[in-house]
Amino acid sequence: MSEAWQREMAEHTIAGRGVIVAGFFDVGVTARVSWSDRPRASVLLAASGVPGRGFDAVVVGDYERAFGSVAEFKELVLLFEDRGVPVWMPEAGGLVSVNGPDFAALLTVLQSVVHSPAVRGVGAGRRRLGRQGGGRVRP
Repeated sequence: MSEAWQREMAEHTIAGRGVIVAGFFDVGVTARVSWSDRPRASVLLAASGVPGRGFDAVVVGDYERAFGSVAEFKELVLLFEDRGVPVWMPEAGGLVSVNGPDFAALLTVLQSVVHSPAVRGVGAGRRRLGRQGGGRVRP
């Protein structure tokens, strides 16, 4: 369910501007594990450095499920940028622009989301109830 929801968010983020051509989703791996130690994320990292890789951007469906920290997010966005692979994500409203005026604000917002007591409380409640995150209520 989380994979489908994240893909839906990613598709919504790039709607009218591109299509998703490959998926790199690690099932059952926490965001606290670095990308280089995740099976699919490590494949994405390796592929991003190869000319003719078959994709021209990385689209993240959900920041909290993709990155273990703001530092990791920043490091990976810079790595992808160096390789000519822009990063798109819903929390940025689309393209993440490292050199744009809003990048510092985005980092601050992402940091506050990760450390929000409300966010930690929701996750703890799901664990107590034996449910996994990733679902959402449809209007």
